[in-house]
Amino acid sequence: MLGFGNGAAVFVPEAPQATRTAYSETLLEMSTWIRARGEVTMRPRESRGECNVLSGSITLCGPHASIRFRPAPESESGAPGAVVEKTIPLAPTHPWMDVPEFTVASRNGPPPFLWLVFIDTWGEALSRIYCLRPCGRMPVRIEALFESPARLRAWVSAKDVNERHGPTLGLSGELHMPFGIFLRISMAESCSQLGGPVGHVEDTMRCVVPAGAALPMPNRFITPGVGGMPWVSVALRKGPGASAEKEIPVGRCARMR
Repeated sequence: MLGFGNGAAVFVPEAPQATRTAYSETLLEMSTWIRARGEVTMRPRESRGECNVLSGSITLCGPHASIRFRPAPESESGAPGAVVEKTIPLAPTHPWMDVPEFTVASRNGPPPFLWLVFIDTWGEALSRIYCLRPCGRMPVRIEALFESPARLRAWVSAKDVNERHGPTLGLSGELHMPFGIFLRISMAESCSQLGGPVGHVEDTMRCVVPAGAALPMPNRFITPGVGGMPWVSVALRKGPGASAEKEIPVGRCARMR
């Protein structure tokens, strides 16, 4: 039986009573996108045989989860009450990643021009391409905004529920990045009027997020601020104010007697 006894808090699926199986947590898996802001700075280095040094970082922002609570009426056949929604960011525990330092060496002739682009493990561009001329004495900085595909694995657990304050849910998991993020650096002696490289082009890559990386998310606790045993569902949003994607039902949060 379900109610507000001393038993464990559980989720009860929307199914005929004879076939229901209560569970304390459930795994949500879905495809999503991670938003990234990459910052790269090229600065001069006063050393013979070396011209410029590249360094930087990227900041990752995951999607937002909208946890929806629908109050359950006294009779389960009745109409549901008003929906209470709590939206939380699903950011990695450590959202900042360093771009490994790279020294731009001038072997022969003047310092080279550079073209920078963030790519995935297959070489597909994630950001626009940025062209940097030799920086001379002053640093040069770019900022790239882009998205990378990811897969969310999140555990939603029933921690507690009471008649006055309603349920307390736990949320934990990770964001899996199957294709990673890399910085491709192309060097050439000159730049054409259209912005492309002229002459011999030398490419190198710096790994920022390895392909297949699993980025853990911090544990979160969510309460709706309303009492009772509501029905719970989860919908993802790309960011604040974005439209909700497919809504996934979790079940009614209650306590075993």
